[in-house]
Amino acid sequence: MCTHYQLAKALGVSFSTISRWETGQSTPNDTQMEQLEALQDLLQQSDVDKEKLRKTILTIGLTGAIFAAVAVGIQLSGSLGGIFSGFLSKTTGAKFGEPVTGEGLSKLFKKNGG
Repeated sequence: MCTHYQLAKALGVSFSTISRWETGQSTPNDTQMEQLEALQDLLQQSDVDKEKLRKTILTIGLTGAIFAAVAVGIQLSGSLGGIFSGFLSKTTGAKFGEPVTGEGLSKLFKKNGG
């Protein structure tokens, strides 16, 4: 999907950190593990375009891509998916697991009443 360097950049770690994970010299922390699990979940979705996902990750990072996926209604089973779904539901009024559209999206960034 992407190179080790690109994955490292998306996760905010160094290339050597990715290498240490692969060789078992170290392991991802809890947050990194949640991100990797969400990425794996996204990659297993049959309706996700892998190339578009790669470009999104390279543009806004892995956490941003996971958030965007949840915002458009892709349900993820891991804790990040649940956290983001809950946040979007509370902030935008969208039902849990449904895409956030139109006015709901503006509620993420605009002041109340604006």
